Amino acid sequence: MTYSARAAVQRELIRQSVQPADLDFSLGRVLRSLADGETLSGFEAEVVSESNLYRGSGGMWGPTNVLPWHMLAQRDLTVASSTQGGKLVNVNEVHPAVQALRGFSVMTQAGITVLPGQQGDTVFPKVLDTPSGAWLTTESSFPSEANPTIGSNPTAPHTYCAYVDVSGKLLKTSQADAVIRRMLLQAVGRAIDAAIIDGSGLTGEPTGLLNTSGVGTVSGTSLAWAGILEAMKATTDAGASEATAWVGASDVRELLQTRERIASTDSRTLWDEDRINNRPAHVSQDAPAGSLMYGDWSELIVALYGAGIEIQTDPYSAFTSYITRFRVMVTLDVQIPRAGAFVNIEDIT
Repeated sequence: MTYSARAAVQRELIRQSVQPADLDFSLGRVLRSLADGETLSGFEAEVVSESNLYRGSGGMWGPTNVLPWHMLAQRDLTVASSTQGGKLVNVNEVHPAVQALRGFSVMTQAGITVLPGQQGDTVFPKVLDTPSGAWLTTESSFPSEANPTIGSNPTAPHTYCAYVDVSGKLLKTSQADAVIRRMLLQAVGRAIDAAIIDGSGLTGEPTGLLNTSGVGTVSGTSLAWAGILEAMKATTDAGASEATAWVGASDVRELLQTRERIASTDSRTLWDEDRINNRPAHVSQDAPAGSLMYGDWSELIVALYGAGIEIQTDPYSAFTSYITRFRVMVTLDVQIPRAGAFVNIEDIT
């Protein structure tokens, strides 16, 4: 198969949400060409040229909103066999960005909504109250007019930047793709989680959950079973669905794993086998100590802008060593249209 034909096949597989591992696209070879200041050639050159990814020899590699997540994802299932994943082709319930980040972002595991490919400032609508109605007394009756209040949440791009140092020897090994993929996704996953949980809204950061007005609160002092039930009731009353989950700090998990739900009558603990009252419970390194958050995480939106993950090489920072520094950037915003769908329990003792 010619380079052009293989690139066309790769592009079609990407369009169908299939990881084209069998076509041997190498992220390591692309980065190595940037590190060496050489013009990309071969199959990778055809793919990035057709996808408009490459911006000149030694320049920036700016993946599109679709390609990088497939290239950064690992795929163990194959399309050929229906029992090994063939039936999943063209099933788009989960976006590739979420698939790629799931192992590196606790918040994607909790069920956040990720919207890639955003451009410029975007406005997400939100309903501020529920439309009212009435039961009809006769067949000719008319209900009263319902006028729900509609608001909006404007987004603004916020750019996160990290540096990844890669040895020249690694770039030339067969393990380069897997190692670099993990490094990039770790950087992006932690950036997303930190922005979602505690972004300040200042100094370039998005506004995270803990700094959003309208999020419910429950006292964490001597947190017990009643406090767990209070938090769950608050989100239900605010209209959250039952697709909810908990996210907390590691010290909270340690504490609640030793605290019985109902003293002397229930041997189960508050945090029991990665669940709290039969809802999934996750631990995040980015959750403040003593904090536990609960809600319908699908109501929290992460908008990814432009090129997805952008990579630029810096050949000078470690010029005297066999190290190449890559600057990794991702642009995003965090939106919470229904803040009442979440509750924060802080200062848990």
